[in-house]
Amino acid sequence: MVDRAVRPGDVAAMRLSAGGFGACQVTGVEGRVTSAYALRWHSVDRPGLDELRGVEPLTLDHHAHDGRLAHLSIGSWHAVPPGFTWIGTLPVPEGAPVLSNTYSGWQSLADDVVRQRRWDRELPEAVSHPAFMELLDHGLMAVGRKSSVAAPKKYPDELRQRAVRLYRESDPKPVIRRLAEQLGVHHEALRNWIRQAEADAGERHDRPTSEMAEENRRLRREVAELRRANEILKAASAYSRRSSTRPGDGHEVHPRTP
Repeated sequence: MVDRAVRPGDVAAMRLSAGGFGACQVTGVEGRVTSAYALRWHSVDRPGLDELRGVEPLTLDHHAHDGRLAHLSIGSWHAVPPGFTWIGTLPVPEGAPVLSNTYSGWQSLADDVVRQRRWDRELPEAVSHPAFMELLDHGLMAVGRKSSVAAPKKYPDELRQRAVRLYRESDPKPVIRRLAEQLGVHHEALRNWIRQAEADAGERHDRPTSEMAEENRRLRREVAELRRANEILKAASAYSRRSSTRPGDGHEVHPRTP
């Protein structure tokens, strides 16, 4: 795929390593950094733009993920993979985050689709195994329970608060890149923290407040837990049906009379 200037709303089809195609959409462009998220889409053939209208962004709940969006900030120094094809532009959903605090490359968006699809496919198969069902029967496994150990953050909250306070209380305002170098953080991360603080203070309205973002994360976690519980119940029901139709179940065996 030939590199080109991207704009918010641009959509690309992504060839996946596991076969088929996913899709992603650009949510924001700031200098040399582009933010984009993967869409909840998979098809055997490359999708057309009309097929992707109204498709929701992909949320990640596999392994240690807690329902966050597959949303990344990507520097211009990351080449767009050959398997990506720009197919047009769609409106970015209202309320969607513009920029991301997570930095990676374009290929990570396609990899997120593959990992989440594998998890969605393999979890129901795993929980339908008789050994799993026996654990449930004996109360030895909690449905939908995840590790209570939170994934480590790249920067401590204390550092983020100190960095924002230094910027907001300075007069004149320091150059963000220079302040970031002094604090040992990425300048785009610092820029995003400052914007979030401005949103929380009601000084800008192009992104949700921290309180709104946390509520959205909580709701996504609840939806993910309900989805997992529903898959487990469906798998248990399927296993029960298979067990009830096995030959010989419920029949006594009598010796043949000579």
